Amino acid sequence: MLQIQPTLDLPHTCSYAASDFLRGSSNLEALTWLERWPDWPTYAVILTGSPGCGKTHMGRMFAAKAGAAYMEYGAASLAAPDQLVQRHNCIVLDNIAAPLPDAALLHTLNLLQQAGKTMLMIARDVPGTWGLTLPDVLSRLHALPLLRIEAPDDILMTNLLAKLFQDRQLRVEPVVIDYIVRHATRSMSFVQQLVTDLDAASLSLRRPVTIPLVRSILERHSIDHVY
Repeated sequence: MLQIQPTLDLPHTCSYAASDFLRGSSNLEALTWLERWPDWPTYAVILTGSPGCGKTHMGRMFAAKAGAAYMEYGAASLAAPDQLVQRHNCIVLDNIAAPLPDAALLHTLNLLQQAGKTMLMIARDVPGTWGLTLPDVLSRLHALPLLRIEAPDDILMTNLLAKLFQDRQLRVEPVVIDYIVRHATRSMSFVQQLVTDLDAASLSLRRPVTIPLVRSILERHSIDHVY
């Protein structure tokens, strides 16, 4: 089995600039919706997708364009709906997860609609998993547009790999990237972790990123997944 010596994992800055966002068929529908703002036919939109798919990047881009208040969901996020809606014309609420306060969310949605203001809600899963029980708030959420970032296609996977390798200053041949696209799990979070592991292996073994190295790392991931 491939033996990799521990290395110092230097932090890599995460950029939320629009120029660093990779567009593809998997996120086109969501991007189109967000770029239509403020010409929305509704007061709120829900964006979902698996970890690492670009939801937060998209939310940050939208907040910058709309001049929106960007907030990570927490216990105090919806503690004062009246003040929240009064202070901001547009709100981005990211990383929504259960438990979510039914009454506070319903009040926030009502205030947004009455005031003609907007909100982008971002979560990993659909509203049915947010721990809500009030029928009124659930029906309100189910009536909103639900956008989902799908698994990346070949073009987006190729562009993402090229960018991740470039960010780490790793020179990788196109044939190696093609191999990864054909054999790796179709998940942006998996690809990000794979590149991190390849970087560590390349540095530890003092060898370039080649197809045999990629194959060995993919096999290790497969074994880890089984056990």
